[in-house]
Amino acid sequence: MRTRTLTIATALALTGAVGTSAAAQGTGTAPAPTKYTLAQVGGKPLPVLVDDEWRCKENVTAGTLTLNREGRWLLETVTSEVCGDRIEEDRDSDDGTYRTEGGTIRFLDDDGDDNDRDWDIGNDLDLDELRTGTIAGDGTLTVRLADDKTTLVFRR
Repeated sequence: MRTRTLTIATALALTGAVGTSAAAQGTGTAPAPTKYTLAQVGGKPLPVLVDDEWRCKENVTAGTLTLNREGRWLLETVTSEVCGDRIEEDRDSDDGTYRTEGGTIRFLDDDGDDNDRDWDIGNDLDLDELRTGTIAGDGTLTVRLADDKTTLVFRR
């Protein structure tokens, strides 16, 4: 099967994530942002183990990535932490800005800087360290994290 990669500007325009503002279009409301649902982390379908310490394990169970027309992104994730008999669900969010560069989306932090790899001790995976992404012809968004090895796959 052949997968066609669209230019990022074309793909985002087709999905409604970029374009002219509502004011420029003469409408009273801005178009809806584009939401992508997290499907895979590091090539594995959800739920995926992202942290394993002593007697606690943390799995990411759900996530969404929203791209809006003003160049902002929002990542919302749900994790389940199991420590012995105790199970706790946690919801987290992070945001920043993005810009398109040819066929690539470059994700930046809230200050407009590159997201850097977290040098914490341990093997935990920081899903909010988005670095670059591409959108395939079928609307699949693949994002590489700042660790330069982990990819997140989102579906529209």
